[in-house]
Amino acid sequence: MPIEHWIAVEEHISPEVVEQKVADAANVLMDEKAATLEDGMWHQVERSVLLQSLDHHWKEHLTTLDALKQVIHLRAYAQKTPINEYKKEAFALFERMLEMIREDVTKVLSHAQFMPQMAEPEMPEFVLRHADSLLTEADTTGHITTRLPQLATTLATPVEFGSDPATWEGSVSRNAPCPCGSGEKYKHCHGASV
Repeated sequence: MPIEHWIAVEEHISPEVVEQKVADAANVLMDEKAATLEDGMWHQVERSVLLQSLDHHWKEHLTTLDALKQVIHLRAYAQKTPINEYKKEAFALFERMLEMIREDVTKVLSHAQFMPQMAEPEMPEFVLRHADSLLTEADTTGHITTRLPQLATTLATPVEFGSDPATWEGSVSRNAPCPCGSGEKYKHCHGASV
């Protein structure tokens, strides 16, 4: 705010006038920010910022009250009633917390910058062409089928390891498919007897 300019223009400016000018400028700024958002969105932003600040400061307040509770008994040495002193201190801390919440919310909202939502980036045409070549039309059930090449899953045949299951013991992994072609793991088929 150009406070020095206001003081130079008006010789006897009161603090109340400066405060009112700052408040008016802040209201104009907030109205401009609210106008850039959709209807009702500004209230959601305000509510969210307020709840975050309240949550943070309330936790700090409770921690401070716990610390105060630990040391308030020392006021008895000064001939003061600890419970009354605790009440006074707790009330002063609560008022301070409310003031800090107001300041934090005002500070966050005044510095907040809202960016318009960016549109989804478009995929380059060569990527779309490549993706289209892998996809076919939806089948009759509405599911999209692919034209991806199927991976060939070849099972070991007895020819590779020999036809005698007794010779497979050291050359076939226990979790590999059984060379006999049953489709079971070796440890559940011919390796079970080993």
